Amino acid sequence: MDPALVESLIEQGMIADRLESDIETILTKKDLNLRQAMAIYTALTEAEATCRATIQLILEEGDVDEDLQMLIDNLNALWDDLSAACANKLCEIQGIAQFEPDQQRKQ
Repeated sequence: MDPALVESLIEQGMIADRLESDIETILTKKDLNLRQAMAIYTALTEAEATCRATIQLILEEGDVDEDLQMLIDNLNALWDDLSAACANKLCEIQGIAQFEPDQQRKQ
């Protein structure tokens, strides 16, 4: 296992945790408009793609221990939840139906 990949994933996880708090706060703003929500969603999906690419590289290398697998599972769930929250906010702003995010993240 490439230690640099694992370190990168840990750093990306810390960034994702900070993003979660910031995005949850921003999405509750009553004056958030469609353009702002789209910008947030775009930034989120770019960060998500980077993290998921790192996860893919780690999984391709194999030899993933239990702790690393738990981190991967938690990050996948976090990105799913954040993407769903942003997508739902976009739906809300546009007045279209929303969906329920999958809340499987391990605590």
